[in-house]
Amino acid sequence: MPVAAAKINERTARKRLLVLESELNRQTLTIQLGAIGQRTARFERWASLGWKVYPLLSAGFRMARGFSANRAKRTGGLLSMLTRSLRLARGFLRNAGL
Repeated sequence: MPVAAAKINERTARKRLLVLESELNRQTLTIQLGAIGQRTARFERWASLGWKVYPLLSAGFRMARGFSANRAKRTGGLLSMLTRSLRLARGFLRNAGL
């Protein structure tokens, strides 16, 4: 029986060691996830701003396309439409304070 008791004690000690190692890994992971959250906060703010500004830009592009079509009585080229749309969007953003 002493051999069986020694194996049980050895396995119990090994289990305690694994539990401690698991807790240490859990704490390390928590710290690393917090650091990742801090690093991605800036991206999250920009993404949030993009979702807020997208409807304005989309409307601006549609309006610019309409202005360019009405102005020249033709659709115009893609480059001219894009240029006018960007100018209009820049005006919207300046007026919105962004």
